[in-house]
Amino acid sequence: PPLRAVPLLICLLLVDGLFFAANVPKIFQGGAFPVLAGAVLFILMTTWKRGKQLLAERIDEGGLPLPIFIGSIRVQPPNRAY
Repeated sequence: PPLRAVPLLICLLLVDGLFFAANVPKIFQGGAFPVLAGAVLFILMTTWKRGKQLLAERIDEGGLPLPIFIGSIRVQPPNRAY
């Protein structure tokens, strides 16, 4: 199935490439701000995503494995307030 998608992908990339080439001169005529704003947002979101992954890895390293945690609850149940 992926090989059947290649001709469609080529057609779509060709059309998108033509649109991009037609709009490149607009970047130098006042379109630099939207491009820079998009680049800043892209960098911000990818940095946020990577930081979230690193934080999740760090939390997972320090956690107690689930079977051990369940066993410890059976031995000493948590205190409850009624």
